[in-house]
Amino acid sequence: MRSPNFCRNASVATAPVQIPQASRRSQISIAPAAPPLRNVALRAPYFHSGQVWSLKQAVGIMGADQLGIKLTDQDEDAIVAFLQTLTGEQPKIELPILPPRTDATPLPKQ
Repeated sequence: MRSPNFCRNASVATAPVQIPQASRRSQISIAPAAPPLRNVALRAPYFHSGQVWSLKQAVGIMGADQLGIKLTDQDEDAIVAFLQTLTGEQPKIELPILPPRTDATPLPKQ
């Protein structure tokens, strides 16, 4: 288990680490993709389990699990307010209406 102060320990990252080019490529290809925060307020449920429906609750869980601290209600509200500023106007997507298939409809070549 991580120390509660693991992210506050400035001595951990004092010198840059040189990664050989071949290793860097292999690390990039296997690194998990982080979801973007844009429109995060509109994308509930949160986490892989999908069991958290409140953004404020998700922020509280992340504070405890990632930082090892209990965020105050004021901190959680401030973070949620910031995340809500990342919500933009949703693009209007119009799906085409395709004609019905008939015997004259060309089939794809196989």
